[in-house]
Amino acid sequence: MLLVRQLLLKRILLILFLSAGSSLFLLPRQAAAVQVTLILRNITTDNFNEWKVESDLKCTQCTGKIRRDTEAFEQTWYVGHAGDNIRFWWGRLSGEADATVLVNNVVVFSGHCLHGGSCKARMIDTCAYPSVYKTGGPGPYLIESPDRSLTYVHFATSMLPRRFYSRGGASDRRGVSGSLIALGVEQRGSAASLESLKGKTNAKVSANTVM
Repeated sequence: MLLVRQLLLKRILLILFLSAGSSLFLLPRQAAAVQVTLILRNITTDNFNEWKVESDLKCTQCTGKIRRDTEAFEQTWYVGHAGDNIRFWWGRLSGEADATVLVNNVVVFSGHCLHGGSCKARMIDTCAYPSVYKTGGPGPYLIESPDRSLTYVHFATSMLPRRFYSRGGASDRRGVSGSLIALGVEQRGSAASLESLKGKTNAKVSANTVM
């Protein structure tokens, strides 16, 4: 009797452990929050400069008008999550500045920007020789839009939420789920066999007692 109870307890604990572990595989991956930082140094302008950033989740956020009396500027914005179509641009650069853009503390752009217009412009179009211009690799990187005056922030696949993965991921998850269901059926079958064994043992003990 004691042996049967110990076997049943071990089976139950195993099923609970597998159920808890499977939730880690089946729950959707959460996308990390994204912060964009702009650092400007050695700013000059004949009127004012302005830089903007936005995403599908967040409306346009900007530096405000940076005028002649501003020698340096630094600010960080929360812009949503990886995969939210994050983009940035100069709303107006009428002058020059040493500019650095960081995404989650990773430098994706750095260089001396110079422009004499009042219309929006991509940062790379205002900087002839950037010291940092990250267009690939792990983590965040930049992609230019040839038909729009803005720059998009993209991320390595591992940083994107589950909906941005290939469809094969869903098949894999269904395969894992199916395996776990089959395992659960097998465990229930084993438990039923143990219950049958327990019944036979009790019957045998009762028969011996009668004899």
